[in-house]
Amino acid sequence: MSEEIYFPHVNPKEFDTELAAAWYAANYYYRESYVRGGETTGVIFRKPNTKYSFTVRQEGGFHSAAVKWSDVPKNQGFEIAAAWHTHIPGSRFCQINGIGAGLACLAFTITDSILNEFRGFSIEDRENVADHATKVLGRPVSFYLITADMIRRYTPGKPIKTWKKDIPSHMKGLWLESF
Repeated sequence: MSEEIYFPHVNPKEFDTELAAAWYAANYYYRESYVRGGETTGVIFRKPNTKYSFTVRQEGGFHSAAVKWSDVPKNQGFEIAAAWHTHIPGSRFCQINGIGAGLACLAFTITDSILNEFRGFSIEDRENVADHATKVLGRPVSFYLITADMIRRYTPGKPIKTWKKDIPSHMKGLWLESF
């Protein structure tokens, strides 16, 4: 049975570290998330060969995207290490037409510019994803928040870690430097 048949959402690349997998996801999948105005999610896992890979889901919208733990098959020697998802600035709604976009634009312009809210973990990110997975699996499971120019990791019981990164070349002209 080929890997794609039972593991359809996996990115085929392998990485030496969990962070390297998150970094690749940030550079490769953020643009699509930004353009469509919805989060991209996934699970970072370690393979039996000790390399890391990740799953990708580009479903759901701004608030309806969800990490699908079941994308990593059980009893196959894979170990879930972390979850990841993109955060797009809410002011992205200023560039999208549709019902409610104007109000969303105004509200999110304020939260983006004053609070930088899209750069922070939500309660759902911490409690419903990382903390819950840590409790269920009995070991720390991190959560990576990705923007075009930053990766942030939350691991239960540890300080939040942030890495600045270059904006992916295919994001030039789309990503406003003022974010």
